[in-house]
Amino acid sequence: MKTLTLVALVVSLVSAQAPTTGIIAGTVRDAAGLALPDVSVRAVIPGGALAAVAVTDANGAYRLTVPAGTYTVETQLAGFSSQLRTNVTVASASQIAVPFTLRVQVTPIPPGQVPVRPNVNITADRQSRQGTLIQYRGNVRMRTPDTEVIADEIDFDTNTRTADARGNVRIRVVPPDYRVTPLS
Repeated sequence: MKTLTLVALVVSLVSAQAPTTGIIAGTVRDAAGLALPDVSVRAVIPGGALAAVAVTDANGAYRLTVPAGTYTVETQLAGFSSQLRTNVTVASASQIAVPFTLRVQVTPIPPGQVPVRPNVNITADRQSRQGTLIQYRGNVRMRTPDTEVIADEIDFDTNTRTADARGNVRIRVVPPDYRVTPLS
């Protein structure tokens, strides 16, 4: 009987000392593969309660110590699109790697409609005019101080100062220090 009690005591002491937490760790990089410091990384349990938060270091690395369980891990950095990973399961005394690649946040613009500001530069292979509508066709590039649109076609309405881009359209938000230099 004493032996059985002693074995039960040892088992209970060992299980009491076993870790009940695990680690979520990784790096956060931009689309070019460069480390992103100062990114907020959060682990949230189902239901929305915050379990842990960390900020990436100069190498883009983070480390969250969380109780064993399942989490949603999300990132946040001004100027970049947030990202999240769902169903990240962490076991006791384990470490799971959850890397992130963040992309520069693009300001949403209604489909096809591009607001045009006073400093606009549009170049194209061909252009024609019908009343207040100027049509640009072939290798069209429209630049404003904070936006660049590349498309197959752009119709620019000089009356409403809007442009309708069609075809293979790519819209890029340019950093605020960008300046348009008119082509001669």
